[in-house]
Amino acid sequence: MAHVAQVTTPTLVSAQGDQISLDEQKHDVVLSGTADANTVLHLILAGVSKTNTPNVTVGADGQWTYTLSSTEMAALGQ
Repeated sequence: MAHVAQVTTPTLVSAQGDQISLDEQKHDVVLSGTADANTVLHLILAGVSKTNTPNVTVGADGQWTYTLSSTEMAALGQ
């Protein structure tokens, strides 16, 4: 029988809030948050989950960060 672990819902913290302005889209945006330590998060950006959507490794302290480049934002059509 397989064991299924209970995980905590990851949190997202962004200095920009929930929306990224047109001006902010010209620069990289750092996303960060917390999740279960030593896990891997699959980010879904703009409601899009593709094979090229990034995975982020959560540190032993439960913290994670991802830098969303302006190129990635343009590719998402944001």
